[in-house]
Amino acid sequence: MRLALAVALVLGAGRECLALELAVIVNPQKGISDVSAAELREMILMERQHWRGGGRIYLILPQSGSPEKDVLLKKVLKMTEEQLRRHYLGKLYGGEIAAFPSVARSGTGALRTVSLAPNAIAVVDAGELDPSVKVLRVQGRRPGDAGYLLASPR
Repeated sequence: MRLALAVALVLGAGRECLALELAVIVNPQKGISDVSAAELREMILMERQHWRGGGRIYLILPQSGSPEKDVLLKKVLKMTEEQLRRHYLGKLYGGEIAAFPSVARSGTGALRTVSLAPNAIAVVDAGELDPSVKVLRVQGRRPGDAGYLLASPR
C-alpha cells in the first residue's frame, strides 16, 4: 500500500513538472522565420491582417478551454477568453473583420491546414509538430530554448 502511494505521488509530481510548449507555425513556403511577441499579439488580435510581403493572414487558433489556448491567453495576449471574445466582437461589429478567426479542432488539423494554406498561421502544442510546417522563432527563440515565451507548466 505504501509503495503504491509513493509511486502515485512520484508520478503525479512528475506530471506537474512537465511543460507545455506551443509552436507558432506557418506554411513552409512563407518567407518569414521570426516574429516578435508584439507582432504575434497583433496577428492574434487581428490588428495586423496582412503579411509583410502581401496576402491576408489566415489565423487558426486553438479551441477555447484547451491548455494551448490558456497559454496563449496568459503569455501573449494577457487577457481572458471573455476579453478576447469581446475584442473580436468589437472588431466584427466595427467592420474591421469579416469573421472570427478559425478554430482548429485538433493540433493535427491545424498542421494539415497550415501545410496546405500559404497564408495560414497557427499555434499548436510543440509536441505535435511534423515536417509539413515551418516553426517560427518567437523573440528569437524556438520551443525547447531557455526563456521561450510560449512555455508553461501543465
